[in-house]
Amino acid sequence: MFFSNLKWRTGCFLLLFATGVSAFSYTVSISEQALQDYLSAIKPMEKRSHLYRIQLSHPQVDLIEGSDRVHFSIKVSLSILGAIQSQGFVKVSGKIEYNPETSQFFLIQPKVEAIEIAHMPIATVEKIQSVIQKVVGTAFAKVKVYQLQDRDVKQKMLKAVLQSVAISQNAQLLITLKAF
Repeated sequence: MFFSNLKWRTGCFLLLFATGVSAFSYTVSISEQALQDYLSAIKPMEKRSHLYRIQLSHPQVDLIEGSDRVHFSIKVSLSILGAIQSQGFVKVSGKIEYNPETSQFFLIQPKVEAIEIAHMPIATVEKIQSVIQKVVGTAFAKVKVYQLQDRDVKQKMLKAVLQSVAISQNAQLLITLKAF
């Protein structure tokens, strides 16, 4: 009787423990400024051909409430055939990926959402959009946007999978991780 009772209690404990561990989730809140600090470390990028020169610099984070993507704008300087020179902004968004081995978050799959270039005909902007997408895709393909802190015990112990990404109304990137 004692052993069957012990087995039953052990089984219940293991079931509760396994359920508790699998249900455990942890939300990391990253400020817009913290994201800005990571993106600001990216050096200006330039793409040249015999027809054009495109330079991207000064990424500026713009978190949009309710979105599951990180939005930012990049200053673009454009020269076509050395004759047409203009500046503007490229609005970009990207998804967040988590690497549990390194405890790092990365921006992936950057997508050009809009291009705003002063004194540039819309037809010209449409023609160079694919080139700008390639440059943005190369420059921001896998950019580190956050590192979990080793000094935080919860963060240090957490080897998890990404559960959700959301932007809060107070401009915070909320990343929820779920334990294996």
